Amino acid sequence: MIITVSYHSRKTAIDPEPATVRLGEPVEWLFISLENNEETIRWTVYFNDGSPFPGFYTSFSVETNLSDKVPGPIAGVAHSGRLPALVTVAEGNYKYGVRTENPAKQEQLSDDDPYLIVEKS
Repeated sequence: MIITVSYHSRKTAIDPEPATVRLGEPVEWLFISLENNEETIRWTVYFNDGSPFPGFYTSFSVETNLSDKVPGPIAGVAHSGRLPALVTVAEGNYKYGVRTENPAKQEQLSDDDPYLIVEKS
């Protein structure tokens, strides 16, 4: 499953929301922004109350720059990046956070709390 996080006008949109996957299914986050007024964006996915991933990792981050592009044509995108796929190892309903920040200014741009639902295979 690919979860897409779009940032625009200090807000994020997450698709799908909620995201539902089967136990053992990989989950990957794709980040895109049309904003060209931020030189660098730090994207963080974090779990405060348990994690469905191996080792129960609770926080993952990636930084994108205006020149970064993921493979494939995405017209009008100023920032794009992705987190490597992680395989779910624990079922449950997980409320997690998605935060965008400008690391140079140490400024938070947005912070949302979507859900990831991991069901038995």
